[in-house]
This record gives sequence, structure tokens and C-alpha cells, in this order.
Amino acid sequence: MNNWDEIKESVGKEHSYIKSVLCECGGAFRPNSQSLCYSEEDKSMIDLISTKCESCGKENDFRIPVRSDYGKAMAGFFQKMKDLEAQGLSMYSGHIVLEGTPYDENNKFKQEPFTLKCQCYRCNNIFEFNHTKTNWRCACPKCDAS
Repeated sequence: MNNWDEIKESVGKEHSYIKSVLCECGGAFRPNSQSLCYSEEDKSMIDLISTKCESCGKENDFRIPVRSDYGKAMAGFFQKMKDLEAQGLSMYSGHIVLEGTPYDENNKFKQEPFTLKCQCYRCNNIFEFNHTKTNWRCACPKCDAS
């Protein structure tokens, strides 16, 4: 379960830190954008905060590790995806795709029905999933993980 107070407090600390860092010209950095992303280099989730100096306009990016339970769980998920990708495998709804793909030749989600052979992330059961307009929930028939 996510501790949203911990996350909110952490983001507040990040922005306080950025306000304390001054540009070479002495100006203050102000955030332009913020995104949560996975850093392969750090093997963790990071808040990538793009800033711009109010005085000279110099841009600076701050890469701040997300150490909350949410950040750790998401980092684990992204690391698993990278490991699977290195093995030539992918994931669909959290399950490992052993055969088939949900994407067309343009790497867009298929509009027509498709079938995947999956391995459940929770119980390792191997099952077949048939995606149709009415059946879109990919759940393990053994443990109902989706």
C-alpha cells in the first residue's frame, strides 16, 4: 500500500532542495516540468525535474531518486521489464508473454482479436489469453491475478 503522505513530503523536500541551489549567475532555478521515470543507470525510479534560471535562462535537470515504497515497487517492475526485454520477452498486464504480441507491425495496440501465451507473475501458471472486444481483462485462470 502506498503511503501518500510520505510521497507528498518527499516531493516537497525535492522542491525545497531545488530552491536552495543557485545558478552560476546567482539566479534561482524554477521548475518547468517534472516526470517520474525509470533510470537504467541508477536502477531506480527518479523524479526528473527540468528547471530554468529566472535570471539568465540556463536550463538544468535534477535527477532525484524516489525512495518511497511506491518508487521501490515501480523500480522493481521496470527492472523486471528490462530483464525480460534482454531475453527477448515482454509483459502484458503484468504477465510474461511467452508467445504472441498485442502490437501490430507499426508497434500500435492491435484492434483485431489476438491470442497470447502467458506466464502468471504471481503463481507462474502458464495460460492462454484471447483478447477480444468483450474480453480485455488478462487474468490468470488459476489465481485470478491481473
